[in-house]
Amino acid sequence: MDITKKSNIKSKFTNFIGGIGYFFCVLQWSWVLVLYFSLLKDFIGYFESSEQLVEPAPVAVTVANPTSPFLFIIGAIVVVFILALTIYMVVKMPSVINKSAKKIVHKSADSFAPLVLRIQKKKDNPRNKIRLTFELILIFKVALIIIPIILSVFSRFVNNQVIDFYIAIWISLFLAGISLISFVIQYILVKLLLIKKVDVA
Repeated sequence: MDITKKSNIKSKFTNFIGGIGYFFCVLQWSWVLVLYFSLLKDFIGYFESSEQLVEPAPVAVTVANPTSPFLFIIGAIVVVFILALTIYMVVKMPSVINKSAKKIVHKSADSFAPLVLRIQKKKDNPRNKIRLTFELILIFKVALIIIPIILSVFSRFVNNQVIDFYIAIWISLFLAGISLISFVIQYILVKLLLIKKVDVA
């Protein structure tokens, strides 16, 4: 096998493991939104309360005969379509989330690298930038894991908690654990497979 292709397969596999970490990071942040749902609802409700509510005029709805074969066929088509769409979303969403998360983290690291090099009084050359970008990506990954855990702990002070606090913390720690394990495996593979720092996502 060609050396370039072999190297490409190694980096893709390693980044796939890292992608699992990104996916569970997104789940961590989604879980935080669930925990703060009542707070967000109250916040949105505060702005909506100032607006006048307009009562819509009642609309007469004609209900089709429930035993109609035509209605049954339409219903079956809708159900099949929804199932197909759900399967597609389940398969496709992790990939989309992974790509988006990687882009955000990499762009943030690339943007911060020159500033950090200036603070450290180091030359802004490709070698230093690659090394620092690699380190910043690692820091961002750690932040993506730790911040949701902290926010989950502070959800204790939210009024009208949607989920029991201890259950919320255990789920948060479980998701964080999978994210952490995925990233640890990724960086072990980077060392073992001698993958270039610039190829790590």
